[in-house]
Amino acid sequence: MLIDKIANRNPYKSTNPTEKFIFSVGLLIFLTYMNNYYLDILNIIFINIFLIKLVKIKMKELYNLYKVVLFFMFTTTLSLIFIGKDFISLNIHVFSSIGAMYFLFCTTPVTQIAEVMLNFKIPRIIVELFLLIYRFIFLFVEIKNQMINSQNTRLGNMSLKISYKSFGLLVSNLFNKILILSEKTNTSVNSRLGSEFIFLRSQYKTKSKFKYFFVYLIILIVVGVYDKI
Repeated sequence: MLIDKIANRNPYKSTNPTEKFIFSVGLLIFLTYMNNYYLDILNIIFINIFLIKLVKIKMKELYNLYKVVLFFMFTTTLSLIFIGKDFISLNIHVFSSIGAMYFLFCTTPVTQIAEVMLNFKIPRIIVELFLLIYRFIFLFVEIKNQMINSQNTRLGNMSLKISYKSFGLLVSNLFNKILILSEKTNTSVNSRLGSEFIFLRSQYKTKSKFKYFFVYLIILIVVGVYDKI
């Protein structure tokens, strides 16, 4: 999965994940609390500059990350238009909040996030479920891509009629594969006989430039408080 590849190659992979977790979640909570149109726009600009320039994400990769989000935002916008709600402010706020979460997942591998969750005393069963669901999504996307590549090599999308048939086969085969994977996952969990996952603690850089991201958060808080006053 793209976000997994980015998280495991970015320059901040060895930075203490607790710092990245506090920054991203703190930014998300602050934006949600303030619910300020101009702060959201400011965050969209700067957080994406950080992702491109500092985290070293390519423009095409960033577009692919936001592509799924934009699809759901589009469907939500249609319903908001019909009921007469302010869809522009809401979409900008959602886009800004998702950018904060993307920053966390693009700089921190999922195993490190799980480690941080344990450090914050989140119940172990929730952390294990988080890892299983994440892994399941990863497998789902991987199998889907393999099936699409297989259909393309056999010219399964050369016409509209054939594409409809290929899509139906894709959905049915994907459903069957997911059922098989869920059974295997259930078997592997039961084979542990109730024992817990083993989480390995890692060593991280004690000195890093990540602290400068907190300067951005502080500036954003000052601007938000000043605007509120």
